Amino acid sequence: MFLDKKLEKQEGEIFGETIEAGKFIVGSGEVTLDDFEKSWVALFLWMKENGYSVRKAFPFEIYHTNFKEHPEGKMIVDFCIPVN
Repeated sequence: MFLDKKLEKQEGEIFGETIEAGKFIVGSGEVTLDDFEKSWVALFLWMKENGYSVRKAFPFEIYHTNFKEHPEGKMIVDFCIPVN
């Protein structure tokens, strides 16, 4: 994802980050806040079971929707793990 302009100041824990190119395992789904830990654990287990190892970079999430705008508190999220 490329931004063609500087990020505007945001409230909360939002910050710009440059992500180095490379391979990623991406798990996507519609989840609630309570599903986050289970989603990360399942993705890391899948990674290990399929012979991948974590690259020295931070895993991250991409939010496509806002849980506050969903009647059941759900959001669409990509869980991304950098791998070798």
